[in-house]
Formats: sequence, C-alpha cells, structure tokens
Amino acid sequence: MLKGLAGIVISALLAFTGIEAWDYYVSVDHPEALLKTEDALAMEGLVALGSVSIEHAVRLEAAFTGAPDTAGAADQGLLAGTPFASLQAAGIDPRRDLGHLVFALYLDADEQPGYALAVLGHFDRTKVLASLEGEYEVSHTPDVDPAVWSIRKQDVDTCEWSQPWSVYISDGLLLAADPGRLPALLDRLGRQSPAQRDLARWREFRATQVG
Repeated sequence: MLKGLAGIVISALLAFTGIEAWDYYVSVDHPEALLKTEDALAMEGLVALGSVSIEHAVRLEAAFTGAPDTAGAADQGLLAGTPFASLQAAGIDPRRDLGHLVFALYLDADEQPGYALAVLGHFDRTKVLASLEGEYEVSHTPDVDPAVWSIRKQDVDTCEWSQPWSVYISDGLLLAADPGRLPALLDRLGRQSPAQRDLARWREFRATQVG
C-alpha cells in the first residue's frame, strides 16, 4: 500500500513538473501593456497584425543554447554593421531591454497604405535619439508631443529623401508609424481605446507563438 501511495505521489510530482515545464517553455507571456498596444493598433483600416515575443525567444535561447558571447564577438569585430550593434549603439541590450514587438499594416479607402511598429521594453530616449541621428535626419516640431520625432534618410547616390517616419519614444515604448497615422495611435494609447477589430481569434492563435 505504501509503495502504491509513493508511486501516486511520484507520478503526481512528475506530472506537475511536466505541466510547469510546458507552461514555462510554451506559454508566451502577454502583459497588460502588450494587450493595450494591440488594442490601440487595431484601428479602422487594419489588414494585418504581427507579433514577436523577444522576451520568450531569449528565455528559450537561455534554456537550450545559453547566452552567446556577444562581448567576445564584439571584440573581434564580428557584430559590426549588424542590427545587434545598432541596438547596442542606442543603449539597448536586446536580451535585457526588449520585451515584445508588434507591427500592423493598414489600407484605408481614401489613404495610402500605412504601417505601424511598436516595441515594448526599456529605453533611454537620449541614447536612442543619438543613435538615430547617426544614420537619419531627425527633426522635432516644437508644437507637438515632445516625445515625437520625424526621421528620414537621404540616398547618397540620388540625393532623394526616403518617406518619413514619425517616432514616439518613451521609457517603455518605441512607436513608429507613417506621419498621418501616429497622432491617432497615440490618442488611442492614451485613452486605452478598445480594439476596433475583433482580436479574439488572433489572441487565441498567438497564445503559444513566439512569433
């Protein structure tokens, strides 16, 4: 009888451990800030929505392969020109400071196709701006939100300017969008507006998706 009870207890512990491991490795966290950001992006004209849990990807990396030696790679010049180096120049450690990325595409009846990209994490606005200024023309209009900037890039061969992006930078959010759409997105974020599209199926699908 004691052996039977011991077997039941061991089986229960193994099952519990397995469930906990499954939840840790498969279930992706979706914090409140992410849900509110998705709601804000789900405005009229939305035709596509995407998401990447950088935080969960880092968790899986640490669990199965361990953190790479980025310091050693940088010393050998292996990271020069890579997105990782660009993020480091902006004072961002991807494995420490980035949480989630959400992007949206829009197509309105009377407007050009639009886009928005939101990154949740921890940011130093001064360092981010300094990094952007090294690659783009960055300008700020005094009569708009002080956290909003316009960026564009000039082609060195044709001298033509790229289409501008409007960028909002706060301690916890980077939001980039076409200039005509960013004010509405910021207003929806500020008012915590509900989604104008049904996101129930979307959220059920991405519940266990890293990206």
